[in-house]
Amino acid sequence: MHAGNMGVKQGLEHVVNAGRLAYHQGASVRFVLFGEGSQRVELQRRVDDQPTTTQIVPPLDNDAFGNMLQSADILLVNELPGVAEMAVPSKLTSYFASGRPVLAATDATGITAQEVHAARAGIVVPAGDPAALLAGVERLVADRQAAARLGANGRRYRETVLAEASAVQRFDSLLSDLTTDDAAKHRV
Repeated sequence: MHAGNMGVKQGLEHVVNAGRLAYHQGASVRFVLFGEGSQRVELQRRVDDQPTTTQIVPPLDNDAFGNMLQSADILLVNELPGVAEMAVPSKLTSYFASGRPVLAATDATGITAQEVHAARAGIVVPAGDPAALLAGVERLVADRQAAARLGANGRRYRETVLAEASAVQRFDSLLSDLTTDDAAKHRV
């Protein structure tokens, strides 16, 4: 499931194409695109145009959003090739909190890939490659124990690294180190 914005940066046409590939291969995989955005109508047209296992679902309120994430087997971050250096998708925080494994279709050296690897919360496949996207899904589904471990790692990363209290503590420690270093320089 992709949850969130359906804009150009997300490159979700590659997910629709992965759904077409799944359909033609008879793979038991369903891609769900959940949300709104500037590309939603075009994506719906693509879904309606040819057989695919991709489904588009309208956005829900905040309470239902969490339930929707919990209902997914895998949570997808899909990025258009070449845009991975722009920013870490904010959805990763809610994805990690859900305890579900993350499949990131992104540039291998990009910020999103780095965050997924740091959290040990999922796998990364090349952006813009529907066959790699489908293979990533199949890899995660084939080993449910590993997928559960990745999801648990994401939740732990969210609680220990991304939580507000943890971030404030790291910032406070950084400031303390800087002021200690500055005070030591002035004593010399």
